[in-house]
Amino acid sequence: MKWFESKRSLGLLVASVILIAVVVLGGICVEMLALWGVLPYGSVPNGGELTLGVPFGWYGGGSMVNITVSSTGKDEFTVTNVLVENINCTFQWAGSGSAGWLSGPAGPVVPGGSVTLEVEYLLGWSAGYSYTFMVVTDKSNEYMRTATCPL
Repeated sequence: MKWFESKRSLGLLVASVILIAVVVLGGICVEMLALWGVLPYGSVPNGGELTLGVPFGWYGGGSMVNITVSSTGKDEFTVTNVLVENINCTFQWAGSGSAGWLSGPAGPVVPGGSVTLEVEYLLGWSAGYSYTFMVVTDKSNEYMRTATCPL
């Protein structure tokens, strides 16, 4: 019994199967390298990730709030700007080794580290109102967190 009329058709079939196997294996290799962190594919552009904590220490009748910024990635970053409701705000910061509040850009925040930002929102807080906080890093990455003022 003949399975194929000619050897030429068998050669084309084998070549097609080999090509499909190579493409599938190449895709699997790229995904594995990305998973292991060798390729930047699928990760945050600065190679790390910033996590904003829930704002705390809302000052009643005032305009200050504290918020913790943590690095959960593999690269360090510096906080260069803080916005509340798209309004540029002034901020001070304190790290684990600092003796008090420092002015200027916050950081560098090392992987696994964190800093606390004291953000001043000149318009003041309103009880029960939700505010959107945006932190911008030196890599121009933006991270947002929405919180409701408890006062």
